[in-house]
Amino acid sequence: MSSDQITSAASTRFRRKRSVTFVAASIVAAVVSLGGPLTAEAASSPTGGVNATATPSGTLEATGSGFVPYEGVSLTYDTEPAVTGFSADKSGWIDIAVNVPDDETVGPHTITFTGVTSDTPVVLHFDVVAMPTITLSTTNLTASEVASTGVTATVSGFTPGQSVAFLIGNGGVDSYDGDVVAKADGTAAYTYAVKAGGPLSTGQIGTYSVRATSGDMSMLSQSASFTVVADPTAAAPAVPAVPAAPAAPATPVAGNASFTG
Repeated sequence: MSSDQITSAASTRFRRKRSVTFVAASIVAAVVSLGGPLTAEAASSPTGGVNATATPSGTLEATGSGFVPYEGVSLTYDTEPAVTGFSADKSGWIDIAVNVPDDETVGPHTITFTGVTSDTPVVLHFDVVAMPTITLSTTNLTASEVASTGVTATVSGFTPGQSVAFLIGNGGVDSYDGDVVAKADGTAAYTYAVKAGGPLSTGQIGTYSVRATSGDMSMLSQSASFTVVADPTAAAPAVPAVPAAPAAPATPVAGNASFTG
């Protein structure tokens, strides 16, 4: 992908059953004002590409080329019309980010681009797979423990050799914490540790949610959480008991003893 395609390609994010928002400027309006070639023909039959696999809540990058420059293009997700109102760029290129629905079924799915002028459907096939699983070395630890050993997250179900980014959140938006490469068996492990200025800063207690995503964001793991609690307060040392003072000796009474009887 050239820098021109990256900066000028139409781009949007789509999540089925939710509103659609567009990030791109109105390319068509700009071309009309400049007298651009709205009736130009495509250089070749349109083609396209998309990630081979994705998980529910993952993000696909769907691209197409060979469209008529600046022509309007519609997108259909499976059989549902999803996005209209975006256009190819001056070279006939399109680039769209598509968010897979959170409740999408596992199995084969399609994305179809259709140009208003070229009128040639471009059908892109991809598979939705189950979210990779995630397990934690512990789910409850003290501030001292997280500072000394941290929490290790292990995920399973990524593509071997795939870059896996680990995210962490504390009641807000997840933030990137680090990344590793998935092993040959599709697993990856990462230790969340205290970092200056990071979510796990020294002494910060609370509940943290963690998950992992592929580098291209097409695959998103299940989430897990752990809780950091304050270190227990040390008990004050016992005060030794003060021994009782010895009893004073009896004082003899002077005088003659008398007896009766």
